[in-house]
Amino acid sequence: MLHVYLQDYDNASLHRLAKHCSDCFGMDMDARVQSVAKTPEGLLPLLKSIDVSALFILEDAKRGTLDSVVANIREHNALHYLVLRLNDVADAIMIRPAFYRPCGFISHPVDKKHLSALLGSIYADFAAANTAYGGFVSIKVNGALYQLPYSKINYFEAGGKKIIARTNTQEYEFYDSLEAICDKAPSFFLRVHRGFCVNLHQIDFVQIGDRTIKMKDGSVIPYSRTLKQQLLDAVAAGGH
Repeated sequence: MLHVYLQDYDNASLHRLAKHCSDCFGMDMDARVQSVAKTPEGLLPLLKSIDVSALFILEDAKRGTLDSVVANIREHNALHYLVLRLNDVADAIMIRPAFYRPCGFISHPVDKKHLSALLGSIYADFAAANTAYGGFVSIKVNGALYQLPYSKINYFEAGGKKIIARTNTQEYEFYDSLEAICDKAPSFFLRVHRGFCVNLHQIDFVQIGDRTIKMKDGSVIPYSRTLKQQLLDAVAAGGH
C-alpha cells in the first residue's frame, strides 16, 4: 500500500486536500491518506514507522523549515515521493537544493484533474518498483490488513502459532504457518531452519562454525545442518 502524508498550514485547505486525494484513489489503487499535519515538522516523528516508500505532499510556504524536513525525509529513504504545493507555479522554476528531487507540483487552489493524474503516475511507479522486487505479502494484524514489500522483510520467524515478519524498523505478528509463507515468498527467500525463512539479500555472512547467519540488521539466526549446503549454494548464487 502507498501511504500518503499531507501537510498544509491552513486547516481547511489541509482537509480539502485529504478529501481530494481520497477521491482520486480508484479501486485499482491500493493507497490511502495515512496522516496529516499543519507543519512539516509534524510529519517527522512518523518517519521511524515507515518501512516502504511513501508519498509526502508538503506546502512550500516556509522554505527554511521545509529544507530541513525534506532533508530528513530523503535521509530516511531516498525513494520517498515528494510533491510540493506552490502558491505560484512560477516557484517551480526556482533553484532548490539537490536533495529535493520533487516528483511533481500542485498549486493553490488544487486542480483535482491534475492531482488525479499526478497521483496515478506516482502510484504506477510505486507498484511497478515493488512488483519488480518480489511484490507484497498481505498480513492481517489486529483486524487491519497490511501489505509489506518482500524486499523490505529481513526474515520470517515462527513463534508459537504466530509468524513474525521482521523489517529494519518493525515487527509484525500474524497468524499463518511458516511453510505456507515460504511457499508464497519469492525465490530470494529460503527456509533455513524449522523456525526461520530468510531474505537472502539481507544476509551479511554465514558463520559455519556455530551454524548461524548474521543478517545485515544485526540479527543472528540459526540454520539447520541439513540445509547448510542449500544455504551456501543460494548465498554463492547471489540470492537469486
